[in-house]
Amino acid sequence: MCEKVTARCNWPQIGGNELGQLVATCLSDEDVFVKPDLDDVVNEERAVLFANTENPPPPCELRFQIPTRFKIAALTLVCSAPKVELFIGPSQEYCETVYGVCIEEEDGEVPVRPYRYDMEIDRSGINDINLKMLTSATEICVYGAMLQTAPNPNGITTQLPRPMDLERIQELLQKGGSNLSKKEEQDAKFQQFMSLMKGCSPQMAVKSQETDPITDVKVGGNRGYSLSKPMNLSTRSVLAIGGVFLGCCSGVFFLELLVKLDPGAGNLITAAQFVFIALEGFIFTSRFGLAQRVISLRDYALLVAMFFLTSVCNNYVFEFNVPMTLHMIIRGGSLISNMCLGTWILKRSYRASQYISVVMISVGIFICTYFSSRDFGGKKENLGGTTEADIFWWLVGVLLLVLALFVSSYMGITQELLYRRHGKCAREALYYTHLLPLPAFLLMQDNIRTHWLLAFTGESYQLPLLGVAVPLIVLYLLGNVLAQHLCINSVYTLTTECSSLTVTLILTLRKFISLVFSIIYFQNPFTLYHWLGTVLVFVGTLMFADVIRVPRTRIVKQD
Repeated sequence: MCEKVTARCNWPQIGGNELGQLVATCLSDEDVFVKPDLDDVVNEERAVLFANTENPPPPCELRFQIPTRFKIAALTLVCSAPKVELFIGPSQEYCETVYGVCIEEEDGEVPVRPYRYDMEIDRSGINDINLKMLTSATEICVYGAMLQTAPNPNGITTQLPRPMDLERIQELLQKGGSNLSKKEEQDAKFQQFMSLMKGCSPQMAVKSQETDPITDVKVGGNRGYSLSKPMNLSTRSVLAIGGVFLGCCSGVFFLELLVKLDPGAGNLITAAQFVFIALEGFIFTSRFGLAQRVISLRDYALLVAMFFLTSVCNNYVFEFNVPMTLHMIIRGGSLISNMCLGTWILKRSYRASQYISVVMISVGIFICTYFSSRDFGGKKENLGGTTEADIFWWLVGVLLLVLALFVSSYMGITQELLYRRHGKCAREALYYTHLLPLPAFLLMQDNIRTHWLLAFTGESYQLPLLGVAVPLIVLYLLGNVLAQHLCINSVYTLTTECSSLTVTLILTLRKFISLVFSIIYFQNPFTLYHWLGTVLVFVGTLMFADVIRVPRTRIVKQD
């Protein structure tokens, strides 16, 4: 039997309006108000709170008491507040601040802009759970679902995309923040909505349920919970992750081939990538300049400057004899820089196991790259020795990589903040961050022209079907550009589905795979230290994802 999610609000009364209206009712598949597509839940309850006021009320506390036998609660919150603060446990311990995803509205007369939050709360290790959401929303629509299953290894997450009926949400949210002169119209809509909610009784829902013989979980109709089904990754996220590994790893492969033929071709590579992605975006994203922007050019300015700086630095450092392996390890340290900036700027807090796993991943990649770079230095010394000037410019290249590392992490946080304010627009951001910096390449035109002409003086490859000889550098450059296009599209899509820290984790793993492939394919040495680094990286990754569980330390009040 599935109990209802209990919600209550302690708003004060403002202007004589009653703010304590609370409705919790069970929904059926035939309900005309479209529910979230929760395929992994046992049953659903919805609580709707309304408020009539012109000005936002003081922050209210929306509390949920979850019965002991239920291990997970999945909630979808729709309200007019851009963020909520989560407090969990009997002592109401602060957990995190969650920013909602803006729901785009087509009707310009809607006075309140709705935001949506999707959350899963894992009660593992907590005997008595009370979830409190602090928000100043004028109205709240809550969808609640409880899972009587094993604890969710991912804890609290906000990455559960579920389709909503936007038209219905807009109609609901027209009530909050409206002019009080339209009170009669609002009351009529309120009564209409209330009548739609009362189409199903809890008894009918219980009768329609049956027990799954494998999971021993109550399911209704075709709805149920599968232990083998991933709970937190949407199809869009999975495709984006696949694109990151395929496109980015291929891009690094072609990049290393290019660097071996022409170490100074970094600016040429960067310019080609920017031109190709900007041209593709002008056709398909901007629709030849006819599409309206979601984010203003002013807001893009800082993001564009940081993206251009990191792209140029990351490709230009090969001019300073920085080996590819060292290049990968320094860029792989972005997980630590992202966590440091997230703690400092966004005031985020992370579990101790996450800090440990991040250190393990970074140390593992560092070990692999350090010994690879030491072997590289030994080979260079055997070929003719090094001078103080070589060491100086090598250090300049390393410092440029470190600078690009922190700028890139801050850029990820800036993207996240822009998406919170304007909604998710990954394709637009991808287009403008590659289009707007193009004039800056005019400052590098001499260097770009020199290496472009140099490409036609090198080795060529005879195309089998066309019988045309094409310079190898041009072929590798084309492969790098196409792979980079897939890579950067996947990364920008991933930023709309996951937090900046999760994106950085995925990119760090991708860099490690590229490192191992580079060592094997280009016959770089792979010693015992490399295997030690490999173990640290994979164990750290499993710890970060909670596949390897680390006991959580919580202060729980015992009765």
